[in-house]
Amino acid sequence: MRKEIVFITNGPAFHKNQKGYAAEYFLKFFDKVHFIYWSHEEFKDKYIDDKIVLHPYITKRGGFLLPLFYIFWSLKKLFKLKEEFKSKNSEGRLVFCAISVAWAGIPALIAAKMMQIPVALRMDSDMVGYMSIENKLLGKTGFISNVKLELLKTLHYSLLPFFDAVIGISEGISEKAKKYGAKNVFTIHIPINTDMFSPATGGREGIRLLYAGQIKAMKGLHILVDVLRQIKKEKDYAPLLHIVGSAMRPVDKSYKQQLIQDSQDLNVKFSDHVYIDKMPDIYREHDILVHPSYSEAQGMTIMEAMASGLAVVAFNTSGPKDLVEEGRTGFLVSSGDKKVLKERIETFLNDANLCRQMGIAGRNRVIDLVEETDEKYEHLWKMLTS
Repeated sequence: MRKEIVFITNGPAFHKNQKGYAAEYFLKFFDKVHFIYWSHEEFKDKYIDDKIVLHPYITKRGGFLLPLFYIFWSLKKLFKLKEEFKSKNSEGRLVFCAISVAWAGIPALIAAKMMQIPVALRMDSDMVGYMSIENKLLGKTGFISNVKLELLKTLHYSLLPFFDAVIGISEGISEKAKKYGAKNVFTIHIPINTDMFSPATGGREGIRLLYAGQIKAMKGLHILVDVLRQIKKEKDYAPLLHIVGSAMRPVDKSYKQQLIQDSQDLNVKFSDHVYIDKMPDIYREHDILVHPSYSEAQGMTIMEAMASGLAVVAFNTSGPKDLVEEGRTGFLVSSGDKKVLKERIETFLNDANLCRQMGIAGRNRVIDLVEETDEKYEHLWKMLTS
């Protein structure tokens, strides 16, 4: 029996970076995988090996109108895909899966219920909790900001019970979904390719620190810069920190410029956004991933770094708690705790062997998690297509 799945995403320019969606991975379970997304760039439907199909909504719009137009366009596309599938596969099974509740979940849910197709939701973030923390960091605590947050919260959580299954990418996300009435909740991490991300061979002198991800206040990089300054003041030595990532919004670009200015007297290197095929080499050039984010649903870069043999120091938020085994694959630090963050980094700087041992244990941990992911997805898709 032929099986196909349609992912509806919130993200733009999917064709540029498939990292967060692991397109080829889902061919383990389906004969064809479709992705619906929006893009500001001209890009027509594209087939990859006749098994992965990209369906971009091309638009120059922005602001609050974009989600509305995207919802209606996605609905039409989902109905069209259903008709095409059934015309060729009368006994086959089609599944919809939305990536996030809001603009992806609404058309997926409406189309699925109207056409009696099973629909799942993958919660890639605690959007409401994330925005609440970010608003405080950015000083957005006024009446209008609070009203927007409450409206988003109502929309975000009121739809959960209507999905046939909900996938939380960490235990924290799954528990919150259950709290708001979601049924058939599975905790399944976003998978990575452990062959692509592999440890470096041979040794090198010194310990190199890495941060990889978006550059914004939520990621706590100002705390990391402060910690490195304290280390330099006490030891007259500044370890190398490589910050890899881009700042998208004007407020984030200002934040990045402030980071650059504040770290001029330190050994900090900045690199803009790097595509996924270049990241394995970057991981292999470093020894420790430092991830001081105030909120992290999973932490793809944590999994990639662990698979690449890096030890990890991260704030003890939802995703890192699932991935990092305290004292075995790295260290977890209470959010915002500069003192302990400094101590944990110094532990690795003073003990390269410990750093390598935890890196090896981290890779083994990720391999085990990927195997668990296969088993859980196998069970989920069988449930939805039976």
